[in-house]
Amino acid sequence: VEAADRAQGAKWIRTVKLAKFPVTIEPVIASKRPKPRAGLRVDWSSVLSPSLRSVPEGVVIREVQPGSAADNAHLHPNKIIKRVNDQKVKTPAEFYREMDKAKGPVELRYASAEGGEEQRVTIDSK
Repeated sequence: VEAADRAQGAKWIRTVKLAKFPVTIEPVIASKRPKPRAGLRVDWSSVLSPSLRSVPEGVVIREVQPGSAADNAHLHPNKIIKRVNDQKVKTPAEFYREMDKAKGPVELRYASAEGGEEQRVTIDSK
């Protein structure tokens, strides 16, 4: 972001991090929902809670479809997926792209929103 103070003739450049704010009104109505990958739908990790001290790196699981590969692997909403097949994912678009590239089993690395040790699970990508 670049801004100028006209009175002083000064310019500054600041780096800012944009985030998606959590919606607290239920139910959430999404007009454009991506198709699930392996039974997962994800979102920006910043939607978890404004009470977290920092935004976790990765994407948050928002939905796990019953009977899907993700459900069978005991994945749950609010877990943070950090890697898909050893590729870091920081946005939902990156997650969906990496899942679409997978042709067979896919390894996901995930952790809780509060941090802690990363866990790994291998699931069928379709």
